[in-house]
Amino acid sequence: MENEIQIPVRYRGEDIFFEAEIITKGYTRQIVVDINGTKVSLEQDEEGKYRGMMDPTVIQEKRIDLQLLQSIVEVLEAL
Repeated sequence: MENEIQIPVRYRGEDIFFEAEIITKGYTRQIVVDINGTKVSLEQDEEGKYRGMMDPTVIQEKRIDLQLLQSIVEVLEAL
């Protein structure tokens, strides 16, 4: 599918590639990233910075490493 991308991240000395899908809704763009089996939606705010949208229980259950999520966001913002 043409809206699928891979996001390359260097994290803790390891190169990791995350599958993602770009979803366009009107004038907004959402990037849905699969992080170890958990889907995280990333959207840009008014300043162009990405923010993660996910169920808070994902963070509470520690299924998402927040430093890893920040590394993914940094790659997207650099593009």
